[in-house]
Amino acid sequence: MQRKIWNIFGYLSLAALAILIGALPAYADHPVTFSITGLSGNLWGEYTSPYATDNVGTVACDDIRDTVNMNTPYTYNAVSANSIVSSGSGGIWSGAPNPYANNAQKLYAAAADLALDIFHSTLVQQEYASWALWVLMDQHGAWVTHNLQGQIDQAGCAAIFGASAWSGGHCSDSTAYGDGLIGAAIASGISDFNANSFNGLTVYVPKNANGSAWRNSNDSSCQSQEFWNLVPDGGIALMYLTVAGLSCFGAMYQRNRRLLAEGADFLCRQTQRKFRNCRVGIVYKRANSARRVRRRRRVRADA
Repeated sequence: MQRKIWNIFGYLSLAALAILIGALPAYADHPVTFSITGLSGNLWGEYTSPYATDNVGTVACDDIRDTVNMNTPYTYNAVSANSIVSSGSGGIWSGAPNPYANNAQKLYAAAADLALDIFHSTLVQQEYASWALWVLMDQHGAWVTHNLQGQIDQAGCAAIFGASAWSGGHCSDSTAYGDGLIGAAIASGISDFNANSFNGLTVYVPKNANGSAWRNSNDSSCQSQEFWNLVPDGGIALMYLTVAGLSCFGAMYQRNRRLLAEGADFLCRQTQRKFRNCRVGIVYKRANSARRVRRRRRVRADA
């Protein structure tokens, strides 16, 4: 019975361990397929982040240049935000010139901060953060192609670029002031990276237009858009602790199986006075129980 219990727990722990390992965010090339299934906000003519998916929870978009069809599966390369920030490569904007950030590490660190702003805010503040992420990564695409310059109001200008960016009834995108979302993200991005603030963020990098490779900054277009995903705060640590715990339990399971087999003779000798029915690997209590039953039957017969 004891061995059966250990077997059941052992198999369950191994199954749970496999599931959890599959659920952990990717830290290397790892293809993931999902579809956009739901929308949240709408500001200045665009549906803003976050978006619901059928596979990875909610995601935030940093790519206003490309398009995605609803309920259509696309395949992405899931890469940790920390990996892109530390290496300065791996994202679709890593090698593109940027007016706000002078290198890819600073750019993606700021983008990570804005992605966190999206996931941690609601309503219009969430919509502002979504536009700020688009502008940061693709200033011309957001400001000119999608005509943010002709639609943004004073409140939105102050939120995204800073209060000083609004002048004479117009918003200037040439400078990101520290009191705006973009300026604040650029100022704090690297320090937040060093403080491990991005441990829960994963970036989903799309394929290029013909699907032959993961898109990079040299490609003019791609099959989908680049997205960010956030494991809830503490989720990664909890998963890793659970995996570690299950691994330890698996080791205990193997150790006890060995002990039950190798120590059977010793256990039998130590418990021979109490349990007279010993087999290799297991000490049975059935003999003791059967003896009590026979004793009760004799008492009844004598009565």
